[in-house]
Amino acid sequence: MRPPRPRLTALLVVAGVLAHPAWSSHAFPAEAAPARLRVAVKPIEPFVIIESGSVRGYSIDVWDSIAAELGRDTEYVPLTTVPEMLQMVAEGSIDAAIAAITITAEREAAMDFSHPYFNAGLRVAVPAHLGPTWLSTLSRFLSRDILGMLGTLVGLTLLTANVLWLLERRVNPDCFPRSYLAGIGEATWWSVATIITGGCENKAPVSLPGRMVAVAWMLGSIVLVASFTATMSSQMTAESVTGAISGPESLPGRSVATVKGTAAVASLEELNARVVECDQLDAALAATSSGRAEALVFDAPVLAYRIKKTEGCGVRLVGPTFEKQDYGIALPADSPLREPVNTALLTLSESGKLAAISRKWLGASE
Repeated sequence: MRPPRPRLTALLVVAGVLAHPAWSSHAFPAEAAPARLRVAVKPIEPFVIIESGSVRGYSIDVWDSIAAELGRDTEYVPLTTVPEMLQMVAEGSIDAAIAAITITAEREAAMDFSHPYFNAGLRVAVPAHLGPTWLSTLSRFLSRDILGMLGTLVGLTLLTANVLWLLERRVNPDCFPRSYLAGIGEATWWSVATIITGGCENKAPVSLPGRMVAVAWMLGSIVLVASFTATMSSQMTAESVTGAISGPESLPGRSVATVKGTAAVASLEELNARVVECDQLDAALAATSSGRAEALVFDAPVLAYRIKKTEGCGVRLVGPTFEKQDYGIALPADSPLREPVNTALLTLSESGKLAAISRKWLGASE
């Protein structure tokens, strides 16, 4: 029998080695699974709720749905403040951050953001136990509407007095003297008395043009007084219902609490409010309910949810939503996740999944 050829022997040896289990498991390892995504979150109900080590909420449902679309697992990293989250994103020490993060131009310059997944805005809350004060009531008397009506009334009174004096100074100098100051003084007195009492017993025009002016003034003064009274009633009713602060237009010069490092701070500074920055929303609520701050401004859905959930929190909502804002997912600059996350968000939106999440946490939209 002929001995095996050297080449054939070598091939048999190599085949045996490759077939050995130890070689196959080390020389050709299976493809490694994708690393878990580290996502920063912070408590802000109802978007992120952290209880007993578990994380849930509106934003958590959104991210879990995105992660399922991407086929990636998630490790949530709980933090306490928005600035801390954004700093970690900017440094690239975290893969993403989600809570109720408002997309702003300043933040966009330091990091990337996903497409918006929620449209929000700001809302004003005031102490629930505080009604109108004498100072706020006085400010209603000095409102633009009342001052405008008062200015119109004074202007028409002086105009009528001048016309009446011009018509009566020659034919009725006893009631309306010919000298300007004395005559205008008497004519003004007659005009004011006509508004208040309907006439003046010891003074009356005698010429036909003068009496025509008098009749016109008597009829016009009825309309003017009725309009002035209606404006006053409207202002005082609004004051009794809403108190001194009725919306964002009432905030300039007021002390207003909000959460430090949020987009609400910049909005309040633009309104020339005196900002009282608090570390957490609970502290801002306490500052407002105790009267240390005259009002509270924060994200409308978060504020409404907290007030509804917390019985006796001591504040109530007033005015409309203002300063429209968009919530997005913060990503490090040039993150490879941006396009996949945006694609996943579009898929979730088109499928109705985002709308279902919104109904789950916030109820049906109005």
